[in-house]
Amino acid sequence: MAEDAESKKVVLKVANDDSSAERLKAEAEALEELDSELIVDLYDKLSLSGRETLVLEYAGRTLFSAMQE
Repeated sequence: MAEDAESKKVVLKVANDDSSAERLKAEAEALEELDSELIVDLYDKLSLSGRETLVLEYAGRTLFSAMQE
């Protein structure tokens, strides 16, 4: 988890290979079209060390942790 300039908590989702980079690009395109408080916001798309990276809103917990409750 990282924080942006406005001190919002964010999540960095980083592709580890070309296949996942393509999936992240598709995910970013879908998120750009959606506007719902039930779906995390996409803040930015960037490249870190040559890897496709999405900067996403921090949702507070993972789906796995929510399912464990």
